[in-house]
Amino acid sequence: MKIYFAASIVGGRENAQIYAQIVEYLLAKGHEVPSTHVARPDVLDWEKKNPPSLIYERDIAWIRESGAMIAEVSTPSMGVGYEIATALHLG
Repeated sequence: MKIYFAASIVGGRENAQIYAQIVEYLLAKGHEVPSTHVARPDVLDWEKKNPPSLIYERDIAWIRESGAMIAEVSTPSMGVGYEIATALHLG
């Protein structure tokens, strides 16, 4: 199953190891996780390579294509909240 993983990118970097463990677990169970980059320690540098509009379109497409979402919400994030709301809206 394709599972979209959402977690705070700007804040919450102290939880990056937890994010990585979640992503690794999902991958080990045979799931496809298009948003693995969220768990990367260099995610901010990685995301700077793309304009915000491209990131938005990419992430929304991944949410649409995914059969499920896992959101790590320990750190407040408007982006994660938006992604959750989008997934709920799409059903």
